[in-house]
Amino acid sequence: MGAVLHTKTVINQAARVGVDLESISNTFLEWKASEDKLHLFFGKDGAYYAPPVNGERILTHVHIMPHIDDFDDFEKWANEHLLRVTNKTSDRHIVYVYNEKTDDTLFLVFWNQNAHVLAGTPENPSELLCKIAFVAERWLRTGDIIA
Repeated sequence: MGAVLHTKTVINQAARVGVDLESISNTFLEWKASEDKLHLFFGKDGAYYAPPVNGERILTHVHIMPHIDDFDDFEKWANEHLLRVTNKTSDRHIVYVYNEKTDDTLFLVFWNQNAHVLAGTPENPSELLCKIAFVAERWLRTGDIIA
C-alpha cells in the first residue's frame, strides 16, 4: 500500500485533539495490509452508500476506538476486541478515499464524535458529506488536495 496523505482539515483536527497523525497513518497502512483485521484502534471499515460520485461509492470510513471518557462505548469496544470482533463500531470515524491508480489513501476528515449524525443517512447524506465527496473526487481526478 502506498502513502497516507491528509487534508488540511485532518491536520488541523489532529493537532486540536492531540492525535499523532503520522503514527495513526502508519498503523492504518499496516492494518490495511494485514490479513488479520483485528486491531485495538480500528474497527468496521466500509464504504458510505451516499453520496455516489459518478455512480460510484468512493468515500470510505473506518470506525475508531471510542475515547476513554465515553466509558460505556469504550468498555463495549474493549470487550468486543477481547472477543476478537473485527467489525467493532463507534461514533468516531476516519473518512478516507483510496486511489487504486497511485495506491495512496487520503484521510479526508477525522470525526471525533457524532460521526453518524455528521454523515447523515444513505437516503439523505449530509451537506458536509457531499462536500467531502467533492474533495475526494477532485483528488482522485487531479491529485490536488483542495481542503
